[in-house]
Amino acid sequence: LIPVMATSVVEMLEKWSAMGVKGEVEIEVSEWFQTLTEDVITRTAFGSSYEDGKAIFRLQAQQMDLAADAFQKVFIPGYR
Repeated sequence: LIPVMATSVVEMLEKWSAMGVKGEVEIEVSEWFQTLTEDVITRTAFGSSYEDGKAIFRLQAQQMDLAADAFQKVFIPGYR
């Protein structure tokens, strides 16, 4: 798995380097590390980059929001 992870990290660092060509840049690393994590998971589990599967991650996030919202609206007797 290390070569797969290294590929994702190298791609991220290349993007950072490209951003730095324009001058001094401030990078919000939490967003980048989230994307890096998703990219590594996608590459190891599905064999493609995160960019190829980005729509699926967005749909999963929407599904989690909808499920959480529905859970708050459902009344189950005897359960708070």
